[in-house]
Amino acid sequence: MLTPATAGAQIYEGRVFALDGRAEPLFRYERRVQNDGDTLTSTHITRDPSGAVVVVQSAVHSPGYGLVTAEMIHGQTGVSASVAVSNGRATFTLREDESEKTADEIVRDPIVAGPTMFGFILAHWDQLTNGATIPIRFAVLERGETIGFVLDKASDKDGRTIIRMRPSSMLVRLAAATTYFQFDSVSRQIIEYTGRVPPLEHVNDRLETLDARVQYTFVAPAFQ
Repeated sequence: MLTPATAGAQIYEGRVFALDGRAEPLFRYERRVQNDGDTLTSTHITRDPSGAVVVVQSAVHSPGYGLVTAEMIHGQTGVSASVAVSNGRATFTLREDESEKTADEIVRDPIVAGPTMFGFILAHWDQLTNGATIPIRFAVLERGETIGFVLDKASDKDGRTIIRMRPSSMLVRLAAATTYFQFDSVSRQIIEYTGRVPPLEHVNDRLETLDARVQYTFVAPAFQ
């Protein structure tokens, strides 16, 4: 069973709210980062309102947020998954019940996972805020594949810079809404995220994917 590292300094807490305006957060998650010398390990730990851990995601990456490996344990579904990135190839391993599946994918664009997403944006901040469009492949661990997206600047006003992430494929756009990352323009700290989140929501006794709004409170003085 995967055991993502959970050690390291806490960077922020995120409160996950439903888009329908419910006042209480559905989940809370924290980001922790461990410096391993040449690489960093960034871990996201998501808890439900009772405090029980429901999802753990961890990524090993370079200081510039180049992804080396990523892994996830999803307590709601019982699925654990990982990806290793090397020489333009992404190798996925998916474990569910007693079965294990692997998949290989050749990828030309940078590969990003959940724990490296904000850091990747910040590593390309000047390009994005100057109008560049950056293609990426987002590692969807539970599906054992990457999906193409494009990052660009949506707006920059009132001290806030909004970066958006749009699916590259028209077919994916029909199923996935555009994701928005709202940053403080000066400090470059993440303020709010709107889009798909890892935990699932119980709806009529079923688990369904969740698009939500996440608000952040920093514990560390700066993002890492």
